[in-house]
Amino acid sequence: MGLKYMQINKYEPAADEKRLEEFAAKGEFISSQCAGIAVFRKGGPKKMRYCIEADTHMPRKKKLAAYKECGWSFAARATDANIYCTEDENAVPLHTDRSEYAHVIETFHRSSLIMFVVFLLMLVALYAGMFIFYNVLDYSVLYLLEYDLKIETRMLISSAVATVFIGMLMIIYLVDVIRAGQFIAGCIENKKSAAKSVAANAVMIACAVLMLVISIGDILFHWYCGLVNSSRQGDFSELPDKAITAEDFVELAPHEVLAAEGWLYVGSSLTARESALTDTYCEYDQFEGYYNNSGETAAFSVNGEYYEFKSTLAAKIAVDELADFWEGIYEGYNISVKEHNVEGTAYDRIISITNFTWDDVTFFVRQGKVVQCVKIYFNDDFSDTETIYQKLIEIE
Repeated sequence: MGLKYMQINKYEPAADEKRLEEFAAKGEFISSQCAGIAVFRKGGPKKMRYCIEADTHMPRKKKLAAYKECGWSFAARATDANIYCTEDENAVPLHTDRSEYAHVIETFHRSSLIMFVVFLLMLVALYAGMFIFYNVLDYSVLYLLEYDLKIETRMLISSAVATVFIGMLMIIYLVDVIRAGQFIAGCIENKKSAAKSVAANAVMIACAVLMLVISIGDILFHWYCGLVNSSRQGDFSELPDKAITAEDFVELAPHEVLAAEGWLYVGSSLTARESALTDTYCEYDQFEGYYNNSGETAAFSVNGEYYEFKSTLAAKIAVDELADFWEGIYEGYNISVKEHNVEGTAYDRIISITNFTWDDVTFFVRQGKVVQCVKIYFNDDFSDTETIYQKLIEIE
């Protein structure tokens, strides 16, 4: 018993048949073959003839009996092929008419085609599932803005490994589909069948290339997002002029309350972020407060997020995702969600969420590629949403 590396070309097997005859002359007879590994049994040297026939199944008794009458016996099962042998030099070759044998290959071509499509659909399902889970349930643009390689590396590596594994299986069957199609196109007399084989090959190659490009592109894009995304402490000089800030609403703040309750405390902070999807991305907080006997109380605060996206499409998606995200956070509270009229304003979209439980209002606005999320809080002297909206649309 011995093992040898041996790939079998079931479509043009003449060279492999000759190799098996040479092994038999040395006393080595093939007993099985799978995935490039052939098992040989030892024996006395013999002059043998071999025939390799493409087949997805073991031969049936009726077929074995017919071949035996012609002097051929079953020798081994190989990957998608059966191997027959004979010691009779005058035995009639099993396949002398290539056009007739092409019909056998045609059946095999269909089965390989089906397996290729199965693995292609598995790859599609893998990425469709990832897209739905991470980009729909977890929000596509917001997810990519916060994509962190330290957290997501395991998932990224898992998807890469799955892609490579399924991709290798796809390539194996794709090669078989191409070889079978070429054999059929070159040998079969039926021109319609030949044309179908050629067309099927072209479609499968296009599908394989497209899916692999999408898969590799998706992995590389997520990796790039993870490498680019970062944050640092910034200052308000980095905030663009069109950003909505506390200064735009200062006249609505309850200054008389602040003046009556001791000394004024003013604070602010800004975080500048880098992202693969944005040219400018900042998060900032501004507040005025006062100290009294009960401690510090914020009387007027603005929490903002400023995004200038690289594309208008990303901005359109982001404004909806931000509104949905905050509506989810406020679930269970007494809130009111409103889509405001933007006609005659500088904005393309304005959505507000008023939280009556916390006495604050959050606006989500889009102006071209720029999206802003601004949360405004006025302590006990809460200004109504419409008043703040009117002030908002006055901002140029």
